[in-house]
Amino acid sequence: MPIIREVNADGWCVRLDLARQVLRLEVPEALSNGYHGRRASGPPLLPILPVAADGPVSAATLLLKAKHFDDRLHAAVELAAQHGAGRFPGKASLLRSLASTLNTDPPGSDLTAAAMMHAACELGGVAAACPDGLREPVRKVVQDFLRDDNLSKPLGFYTWTDQLRAIFRQDRLLQQPLDPGPAAALARALKQTPGASDAYDACLRLAARLTNPAKPLSVWDAGKRPPFFPPSRSHEVTLFERLYEDRPIPDGFDLMGELIRRVRSGEFSLMPTERSGWYDHQT
Repeated sequence: MPIIREVNADGWCVRLDLARQVLRLEVPEALSNGYHGRRASGPPLLPILPVAADGPVSAATLLLKAKHFDDRLHAAVELAAQHGAGRFPGKASLLRSLASTLNTDPPGSDLTAAAMMHAACELGGVAAACPDGLREPVRKVVQDFLRDDNLSKPLGFYTWTDQLRAIFRQDRLLQQPLDPGPAAALARALKQTPGASDAYDACLRLAARLTNPAKPLSVWDAGKRPPFFPPSRSHEVTLFERLYEDRPIPDGFDLMGELIRRVRSGEFSLMPTERSGWYDHQT
């Protein structure tokens, strides 16, 4: 039989299970409009931020509002960029056309490029006819990618909808550094596919302005070529690679704390430049 200890105080009854294994703990929620005839202490919990009739609004409230606005704007642009808008052809049509071109290229290193492009289409929900000979390589690329949560797990606003999750995985796969063979095959496909080079350049320009210019390869990418969709540069990653790109990271290292310390000392500047994108201006 379980060993129970009962404690009564201030109108509350708490039953403690003293057995070695506790399977469940229940604590009733105290509501501001009363619980068992008792009023909770402190101000009531509200579902949304209150509207101030007068007086200043806290900086935290303004930052939260700005963050929500930025995330929604970025998400809307990502969806438009995927499907195309106005003169912008869209990433989906670009990837579909490149996959079709790579289907007809000679075998060898091009097979890797074709499998990667078809895998990106599959992850992004882009319909692209895949030859029978490519189905197994594509399946392996997708499987290996999804197995690594550090790469494939959507973050931030990309978790809001299935479409945004798909775009995250599609682009994240194409943000991995390339071996020379597949990189050359993709470069040839861009030249051979009508309109692909212009569409690709438009995608890179949009990414550079919406986020930041592309992040250069690190020493860990020796022998590699830049990714098809290069990830954006950020101040914190720039500082991290400057400090520990080629040596071990010390225990207890705090990247953001180090960035703040160097900004305050004047050693590291956050001032946007002519090449800066939205990230730099937000920072």
